[in-house]
Parts: sequence; C-alpha cells; structure tokens
Amino acid sequence: MSTHTTDDQTAVFVEAFKLIDHDGDGILCTKDLRSALASFGLDPTEDELRDILKGSIAEGEDSIDLDKFLVIMTTSLDTGAANLIDVFEL
Repeated sequence: MSTHTTDDQTAVFVEAFKLIDHDGDGILCTKDLRSALASFGLDPTEDELRDILKGSIAEGEDSIDLDKFLVIMTTSLDTGAANLIDVFEL
C-alpha cells in the first residue's frame, strides 16, 4: 500500500522542517535533529540518528535537505499504514 501525502500533510512537514532548521540554511544536520528530538524528551545516540536518516543520505553525509526530509516523512506514513494493516490482519 502506498500513501500519498495531502497538501495539508506536506504543509505540516514543511513547517516542521523550518522549525527544526534552527539556522535557516535549508539543511538539517544531526545536531538539528538531536535538538528537535530532545524537545520531545528523547536523547538519541549517533547510531540512532544515522538509522533515522538511513536510506535518505549518502555514506559519510550527516545532513538532509527539505526534499529528503519529505521523503522520510512520506516513508514514515507508508510504514505506519502498512503496520496498521498488518495489525488488523492478525
């Protein structure tokens, strides 16, 4: 099953990106992500941050732009929908 984001969802994701991008450079680095997750009481390790970004960044990179962020968010929606379907098929 493939989930397509609505315009409203995309707008929310763009706004979230802007809030996380503290210096406004259009790039989210692991420091930005760590800060955002900390605001939710989470303290991810470097490995956990890399896992979040895995598949969206090239080897050796430690940042993402808005387009890659939107891919991550859309993939999260797809995964969530698939997991929900799996639960109900049990």
